[in-house]
Amino acid sequence: MKKLLPYNTKVNRNTYNEDIVIHFFLFISWPFISFIFALKNFNQPKAKYFIILFFGLFGYTFFINSNSGADSIRYAQTFIDFSNSSYLELHTILSSFNYDSGSSFDIVIPLLSFSLSKITNNWHILFAVYAILYGYFNIKCISLMYNLYLTKANYNSLLYFLFFLLIAPIYEINGIRYYLATWIFFYGAYYVVIYEKNIYLIIALFSCLVHFSYFSVNMILIVFVILGKKNIVYYPLLISSFILPKNSEELIRNIVDQLPFGLSMHVNEYSKNINSISYLSDNVTVLVSSYVTSFFYWFLIVSVFLTMYKLRFIIKENKYLRLYSFLLLLLSFVNYISIVPSGERFNSIFQLFSIAFLLNIYTKYSSLKTNILLYSGTPLFLISALFQFRYLSEFLNMTLFLPFPLFFQNREINYPAFNLFFQWLH
Repeated sequence: MKKLLPYNTKVNRNTYNEDIVIHFFLFISWPFISFIFALKNFNQPKAKYFIILFFGLFGYTFFINSNSGADSIRYAQTFIDFSNSSYLELHTILSSFNYDSGSSFDIVIPLLSFSLSKITNNWHILFAVYAILYGYFNIKCISLMYNLYLTKANYNSLLYFLFFLLIAPIYEINGIRYYLATWIFFYGAYYVVIYEKNIYLIIALFSCLVHFSYFSVNMILIVFVILGKKNIVYYPLLISSFILPKNSEELIRNIVDQLPFGLSMHVNEYSKNINSISYLSDNVTVLVSSYVTSFFYWFLIVSVFLTMYKLRFIIKENKYLRLYSFLLLLLSFVNYISIVPSGERFNSIFQLFSIAFLLNIYTKYSSLKTNILLYSGTPLFLISALFQFRYLSEFLNMTLFLPFPLFFQNREINYPAFNLFFQWLH
């Protein structure tokens, strides 16, 4: 006989379904209000779906300044070109999308764009799909950290969780390939490093199909899987990474030139354009932001090593020790690769893992006192948040906050947040 569910379970399910229906109609009529409610109830699975849907609307209303050098201009134009091409031209246009290398394996985004172009030539829909895909992995990773934070909510864990939210937010769909690969790699590698679930290597390796550069980071992950907690190897490597790269630039570039799968051609292409492309309209902002980024980099390094030093005789759990060892290896790689054009972007993956380490430690050992370093993190967070919103303002269409935003977007009503909040900086 089929076992009947308890009455309370039926009531709860009915209430759950009613909540979804109400939330859905709220999302249709005023998405931003729905987004606020979803954030308030982030620990509920249904809330995450509506946050991802709101990200999709952000992508649909995404503002592109045609006079800027934003990557999104190229994505939109390529998508329109795709819509006018035939399936027989697929190989040619994929090669063109990949900077004419033809041998690179990062094909996920061009294949997605090409497939969607056979349905519509509306680039707004393309960016909506980008944002939903990006938001899915972004929210998956944020959920990992949020669940950690909930285990012991305090000032320390809250600060690091907020820092995590600032890394590679949704506006990075402007150049979706690299940062989507970042979130995919982090999600897969986190399970490999923390829980020793090597099956998640498949997810981490998938990041290579999104952005070619993650071939190198995955090799670092595989080296760690093979060597494990060999800090006796990682410490000398880390120390040398702070000294040798600037004196070995030519050697590192020669190594890069030998990379397979068209990787060297990609890097050379970046070296030609890295200094000429900037989607920000304020060079002063870029300069100041670079100092904030550098300070944040050192803030995390000092936080990790100071915390590990204080708890060197206390931390016994294998997963924390593994994460620390992986950080040593990862930071060494980041320091060495940073001299290659655009190589400094790998700092983002170091930031994610270092914050994950600190969150794990400060939620496990909640008796740790707040030190001067952590207090200095508060103004750093506020300044970083300001600059992140500054970048977001370049692409944020203010119609997103209005009821029925699709009504305005279908009439191409665009009003970037930059004009409202940051134009006075000029």
